[in-house]
Amino acid sequence: MAENELRLLNNAELKLALAESEDSFQSLVSVFLCPILLKLDSPHESVRNKTISIANHIMTRLNNNAQAILPLEALVSQYVEANQPLRKRFLLAFISIGEKRIPCSENLALLQICLNHVNEYPLVLLTLTIRLLRFSKPTSAITCSNDVILSLSSFYLIQKDQRIFSDLQFSQKTVDYRLSLLRWIHLSSWPSNWKWLAYFFASADSHSEVARLADEFTRDSGLPDLENLSHVNVLLDIALDKFRIEALHANFSVSISLRNKAIQHLLKSKIAANTDKAINCIEFILEAPPSMQPRLIQFTRWVVDKADPNFLKPKAAMILEKILSILSSNIIQSDLLRGFLYTTIGLLTKVDNHLITNSLLTNLLTSLQSELPDVRVSIDEALSIIIPYYSNFRFSNELLPVLEPFIFDSPESPAAYCALRFVLVAFPFDYLPARFICLKVQNPFVFHHSFIEEAKKGLNLSQWVQYNSVYSTNEAQEEDKVRAASYPSASEVISFILSDHDLKKFWESNAAEYCLAILEFIERCIYYSADRSLELYDNDKLSSIDALLIQDSKLREMVSEKCISLSNFNVFLEYVFYGTLLMHFEPTYALSRLVSFAPPEVTFSLPELDFLTSVFNFPLALRNTATRILGIILSTKDSTRISEVLSSCFTIISTSNNKNDNFFKAETALLIIGYTISYLAAQTNSAAVDSFILNSGSIKEFFSVLLEYLGSNVLHKKTTSLAIYKELFVYFTRDWITSYGVDFDEILNVLLRFLKEVEDTNVKVECLHVISRMSLSFSDDEMAEKILKAIYVTYHMDSPDILFASAEAMSILAGGHRNVFVKSTCPIFFQKQLDNYKADHYCFTLDFILTDCVNSPKPLLRRASSLWLFYIVRYCEPQTYTMTRLNDIYHSFLSFLVTQDDFVQDTASRGLKAMYDVLEGDERKSFTDNLISTIAADRVDEKTKAPLDADTALFTTNKGTVATYKDICSLASESGNPDLIYSFLSIAGNSSLWQARKGLASGISYLGIPEDQKRKTFSFDTSKSSSLLKKLYRFKHDPNPDVAKTMGEIWDTLVPSDLNLASHRKYLVEDCLEFMGSRSWRDRESSVNTLVSLLSNVPVTEYLNQLEDIWNMSFRTLDDIKESVREASFPLCKLLARSVIQSLEKTSHNTSPSGICKGKRIVSVALPFLLKHAYDQAKEVRSLTYSTITELVRTGNSTLTSFVPAIMQVMLEYLTEYESKAATFLDFHAKNYSIKQENIDNARTSAVQSSSMMDTLEKCIGLLDESSMQTLYPILNRMIAKPGGVPTKIGSAQVVMLLVIRRGPLVKQFASKLLQSLKSSCFDRNAAVSDAFASAIGYLLRVCPLEIASQTCQEIIDKFYDGNTNEQIISSKLTVYASRYAPDVFLNLGSLFFPFIFFGKHSSSISINGVLSKAWDELSSAGSSVNLYSEEIILLIQKNLIVTKWDVKRPAAAALLEFVNTSRLTYRQNDIYVLLNETMKDKSWPGKELLLEAYVKFLIKYPEFIKSQKMEEVHQVIVREFKRRNIVYKSHAMESVGELLSDENYRELDLYELSLNECGTFLQKEWFDKDDELNLEEKIALQRNSVYAMFNSSRPGNKNCNEMLLTYLSNALDENYLHWNVKLAILKNAPHLKKIMSNEEFLLYKDILYRCYEDNPSPKAKDYAEVIFGENYLSVLRN
Repeated sequence: MAENELRLLNNAELKLALAESEDSFQSLVSVFLCPILLKLDSPHESVRNKTISIANHIMTRLNNNAQAILPLEALVSQYVEANQPLRKRFLLAFISIGEKRIPCSENLALLQICLNHVNEYPLVLLTLTIRLLRFSKPTSAITCSNDVILSLSSFYLIQKDQRIFSDLQFSQKTVDYRLSLLRWIHLSSWPSNWKWLAYFFASADSHSEVARLADEFTRDSGLPDLENLSHVNVLLDIALDKFRIEALHANFSVSISLRNKAIQHLLKSKIAANTDKAINCIEFILEAPPSMQPRLIQFTRWVVDKADPNFLKPKAAMILEKILSILSSNIIQSDLLRGFLYTTIGLLTKVDNHLITNSLLTNLLTSLQSELPDVRVSIDEALSIIIPYYSNFRFSNELLPVLEPFIFDSPESPAAYCALRFVLVAFPFDYLPARFICLKVQNPFVFHHSFIEEAKKGLNLSQWVQYNSVYSTNEAQEEDKVRAASYPSASEVISFILSDHDLKKFWESNAAEYCLAILEFIERCIYYSADRSLELYDNDKLSSIDALLIQDSKLREMVSEKCISLSNFNVFLEYVFYGTLLMHFEPTYALSRLVSFAPPEVTFSLPELDFLTSVFNFPLALRNTATRILGIILSTKDSTRISEVLSSCFTIISTSNNKNDNFFKAETALLIIGYTISYLAAQTNSAAVDSFILNSGSIKEFFSVLLEYLGSNVLHKKTTSLAIYKELFVYFTRDWITSYGVDFDEILNVLLRFLKEVEDTNVKVECLHVISRMSLSFSDDEMAEKILKAIYVTYHMDSPDILFASAEAMSILAGGHRNVFVKSTCPIFFQKQLDNYKADHYCFTLDFILTDCVNSPKPLLRRASSLWLFYIVRYCEPQTYTMTRLNDIYHSFLSFLVTQDDFVQDTASRGLKAMYDVLEGDERKSFTDNLISTIAADRVDEKTKAPLDADTALFTTNKGTVATYKDICSLASESGNPDLIYSFLSIAGNSSLWQARKGLASGISYLGIPEDQKRKTFSFDTSKSSSLLKKLYRFKHDPNPDVAKTMGEIWDTLVPSDLNLASHRKYLVEDCLEFMGSRSWRDRESSVNTLVSLLSNVPVTEYLNQLEDIWNMSFRTLDDIKESVREASFPLCKLLARSVIQSLEKTSHNTSPSGICKGKRIVSVALPFLLKHAYDQAKEVRSLTYSTITELVRTGNSTLTSFVPAIMQVMLEYLTEYESKAATFLDFHAKNYSIKQENIDNARTSAVQSSSMMDTLEKCIGLLDESSMQTLYPILNRMIAKPGGVPTKIGSAQVVMLLVIRRGPLVKQFASKLLQSLKSSCFDRNAAVSDAFASAIGYLLRVCPLEIASQTCQEIIDKFYDGNTNEQIISSKLTVYASRYAPDVFLNLGSLFFPFIFFGKHSSSISINGVLSKAWDELSSAGSSVNLYSEEIILLIQKNLIVTKWDVKRPAAAALLEFVNTSRLTYRQNDIYVLLNETMKDKSWPGKELLLEAYVKFLIKYPEFIKSQKMEEVHQVIVREFKRRNIVYKSHAMESVGELLSDENYRELDLYELSLNECGTFLQKEWFDKDDELNLEEKIALQRNSVYAMFNSSRPGNKNCNEMLLTYLSNALDENYLHWNVKLAILKNAPHLKKIMSNEEFLLYKDILYRCYEDNPSPKAKDYAEVIFGENYLSVLRN
């Protein structure tokens, strides 16, 4: 065996040795190398040695032949299969050699082998794989695993030990490798699991091309799955700089920018928050680089906020400790970051509330005082998170000492406010120390007003409950807390706050606000314990308590009983008493209430002497209340004390005069007497009062003074008298009063006169109160009738106060002493005497109202009678006669319900409630059924029907009565405001029954209908029930708040609590849709409101079949003529939009067939409708449509794909529609406002690029597929080609660019056609549009066929040569954009672009040559590029030199000049010479001087070529051009000819004499003064060039010419007009003449030079003199 193997090896070795050419050697290696290497596995040592020898020989030959290519596919295949180490080493050596010699052709088989095994042999195959990818196009035939993609992605990182990628990373081709790998990953069908990682790493690449491409791919689809644990772990490893790929056994360094990017991604991942590595990130904060700390702090907050509490809880204490250490160390100075840390503390406590300690609270409150304002916001947020856990705090007694110092030691600090919040939340409401803190805060001298208001929430139970509901963490616990919340016992409060104090000194030593707060809080406690259901204790400032106590006898009794039951009521009464002595309003009113509740034995203890002394000094506003209090107190005293006080008061009255002081005292004394004797009579009787009055004459004098005051013109006297009469007539009979000589009739007549004549409303009101109470003192029907008529005549008085006073008076007349208003004025323990009084005026009063008033056609009387009837039913005790007239009362109230007066309706509804309260048993049930049937049957009783027809008089205006519908229309037309017709007609559109429903509500809302009866009513087995449900639900969303409220009450009362509204949604929606088209705006608006309520929080799929109808009607009402309807419709439209968007977002995440199907259904209904209304005339509709479509597109749902073209069309057109009008205006008037058009164009382009429409368009591009692209193309083509708005065209160009960038393969088939459209439109008159189209063409060149690209670019570039500046600019920009966006195509079309750039950069337009010069500098290699494209450049120049357009011909000449200067013309000298020679024959034209300069440069550059055969021709050309008459051209010609004649190769050209003849004239002063063609600077330049030409044309041996030249110069100097610049030119060119002059000539020449040097301001004059005469130039010149 060994011999055979050796023989084979020898043969192979021989063939290899005999291989003479490199090709034959490579062929043999391809055949024999792999089989030879297999022999390394031979068991025979001799074979192995021979194999090694041959392998070494081959390797030596390969090292000497760098072009040899190895059979890598066979080598790699053998390597991955080899087991023998020796063979592997040799295989590796050959693979290493062959890897660097890979041919530039695809080898997909080798690539697939490498991809299959790269993770097994990364050091061998990874770099080879990347090299192979560079020369291969992505194809689905090549497969790759996720792990391999992960390994390949690491190519963009730096390996810490630099073992794997070092060759490629430092290669000159590294950018190509990086780009090719990116493209493969993006375009191939490889698994997408790790593609994002390659983009992610490459986005931070140091090579901008790579980073830019990676960013494009990332935007397209390259985001990690942030809920994929493997992705998240990689990101966390990157953030921690611990990224490792196990398959490569390598760790990689990651830049800080990438680590920050990784954290930015993690800030969106919930799963990341639940990993141990996330906790490591938190621990890493202090050690992290400063630039990473902000992101890590944000991530910490994210982790704490999003982590599973069960995961985070064991680590919470450590994290809290870490955060506190960071904050205390002050390493983090940023306010924002410190704020994040404080917020994180709050979030941590949500995870583990055991972290909440008083120490932590103290720390946070202290920080709140010391940190900057921006950080305090976050601390406050953290404290707000912590607060709810204190609502069930375990150590309340330990907490209060922590909080109090922050509140009282620094009341102005933010910590004080926060500490107060904890006081409000952490303690039960009945915890007195906490309430006491709130009370102590009520001191305006120490605490700010807002702080006081916050503390008041801790003194009001309902506000406290509402405040605590915000901080609820557990709904059930919160309900228990609210249920258990109660005011503390009033006795406990009094004992806690007042028992240990001298109450008089307490008032004097503390702020009044603090004392008053205590009083108010104790009163709330009393009322709370009396009856919690009434919630009197929570009425702000107890403002309504007096009115309620007047109207509710039971409540008065309950409060009285509660006061008596207080063990320390005396202490509280004394406290209020001393507050009253200080003349504060609140204590005075409170004491008035309390003495009415208190039994006589309690009131007896109050020191009346102190009060009597003070009462005369009370302000007028409190005087009546104070004297009433004193009257009650005195009435409980013994007879002696009463007699003494009354005697002193009588004395004051008798000694009074007209001085103010005495008058007020007398007035006060009258009040004291009146109240005292009244309450004495209330306790006993009127006859017993006589025993307290020692002198009967005094009482007569008292009544006499009262009557005198009543008739006085002084208002105070009158009101005082009325107040006393009002009280007296309640308790004293007519007989008792007349026994003292009082004329009862006279008093009544005075009062009736006042009602008619006095203008003061308050006096009239008091008169009504008095005359109604006069009826209590007699039973005379005739007198009662007189009083009744006096009350009746007040109905026409237009004052609400008088109206309500008349109703009270009417009820008192009817009800007598048992009337609620009468009983409420008497102290509760004195009311027993009132029960003995009787009155029988009830029947005739009720009859009068029902018969003479209710059915009156007078609106004011009906208004008054409705209130009178209500007051009698509500405030008089029911009698037998009430039941007799019950049916009449009922129908009267129903008749009031159909009145158009809201007040009458409300009154009637209250009357129905009052009737309901009067009835019992079957009568109450019958009443309830009747009302319900009235609504359900949609009818009104025949007696109450009030129909409207065309001739019904509805209301009146200042133009008269509006009687008919026709009159309404006329009035609206004449008013000039047609909108009014809707307001007017809405009245006719609402039946009287509708108005009745509003009134019925209050009555029905109080009916306690059983649930069974409700279910029976709404059983929906009849159309009546269904109709009722629809109407009730719609009516309770009426635009009128009162109607809506009352209808809501009806709904709550009539509709079963367990009604399943969802099952009836369809029918309710149909009803609303019907009424949204109603002529009545109220129907339309209520229907809109109903839909908002009905569809809120309902998935759109529940009403998808009705969605289009709903949306259609909502858009219709959005453009309603009534503003309130429009305003109501906007929330409905937003609701529908939000529902569609949310439903579509859910289906975006649900990729199951059912989810996709649901998404398609939603889109198929919503989008066609929205697109149809995208061009609606109503601005609001368009705006809403736009916002909805935008949000739908943002969901990225694939079901939108088929609608994307239409959406894109709308967005493109919206770009123009919603462009700022200012931009359009300025575009038309730019010149008028001296604004550069370029600035306007840039602003408009920027606005388009940054607009929300472009964002939507970009999202749409991501949703396109082949089918939708087919639809989009004609739309896009039309947008580009048709005339339209500038923004739309710019947007269309942007779309084309985005399509190429993001969806290149998709747009490729349409690229050619789009290119044609853009080509036709790119020369738009608007520069911004042209620029955008040119840019789009640049992008399209990437994906269109090369032939089309060449043709298109050629046609656009050809426009340059037409000479139009705008077209030239566009052509230039296209070239730049092609080089920038399609560099490969640009290079392939280099023969087109480079010659054009070279030609165009010589344009005389700055905007053109600037662009193209920069492009030439960046893209070309100067002379090399010129030489490479010399043939194309010459043809281009030659073509444009023969045209007649100077703005094209001149650049051609300039280009030719540069071409001559920079190119190598070894083989093209004759062609250039012929071209120059022919073009020089033309007459002078602007720019020909450049041609002459090019001609001279060519002559100087190639003298041998010229001298051989062209000298004579050159002589003719130079002479001809020298003699041209065009003065401007001649100046340049002198310079060029001078340059040629100065060249040593052309010394034989003798043009000395010609030069003097042509140039001498220009040195004459006569020419200088007369020539008008040139300006001064041009004349000086011409003279300089003349000097230059004459001096350089000088030749030796021509004495005459020398003399002529010196004469010209001397004469010019003699005339002393030469500019110093011309003199400097003479000095500069002097050496030419010095060489050829004789000594005699030189003397004259030296004088000329001296005169040129003398006084020449240029420093160069000295330098030129030194060149001619050496260092001693000055002495030489002077001599």
